[in-house]
Amino acid sequence: MEIDVTHLLQQKAQTAAIAKGVSLTSWLAHLVVNVLRHHPLLNARFDGDGLILYETVNLGLAVATAEGLVVPVLHGAERLSLDELGSQLDALAKTARAGKLSVAQISSGTFTISNLGMFGVSHFTPLVNPPQSAILGIGAAHPVITLTETGLQQMQYITFTVAADHRVVDGAAVAQFLGDLRQSIARLSLIP
Repeated sequence: MEIDVTHLLQQKAQTAAIAKGVSLTSWLAHLVVNVLRHHPLLNARFDGDGLILYETVNLGLAVATAEGLVVPVLHGAERLSLDELGSQLDALAKTARAGKLSVAQISSGTFTISNLGMFGVSHFTPLVNPPQSAILGIGAAHPVITLTETGLQQMQYITFTVAADHRVVDGAAVAQFLGDLRQSIARLSLIP
């Protein structure tokens, strides 16, 4: 789904001076964690006998390192403020790149985000990180000229792609998740 992130990028720019370490990925992770609370099938797994729905969001973040891709996990992400989430994700990514992650820091993930936008990738299909039921791929922001009530405006859009384990969740539920994420991002335009 292509989502207008113009106001999100403005919010990020405004908070960057105040809260260092609050990146676009941090903002998106914070919004995703909040939306996941209303979509438990995307924060679940199939264990062979049935579904396990998690009460907490242990957010995995795909990180490229010199040795390859690793997915450090931020446990209990739903309990963190935007600033806390941003600083902890940043610390986990640095630890991952240094090759010093503990087993606990790569275990028990319930949902993963993979952001290739920083590499200029416009959209891609991420692979589900078993035994999780879903993963969100985030592409690069790109300008789109849009007709608004006040005329033509340049807006910024990002393509979000969810890959899901269909033993747990189907395409309609994924579409609802993406629609709710779009609404959550749109609500940022109401913040002064």
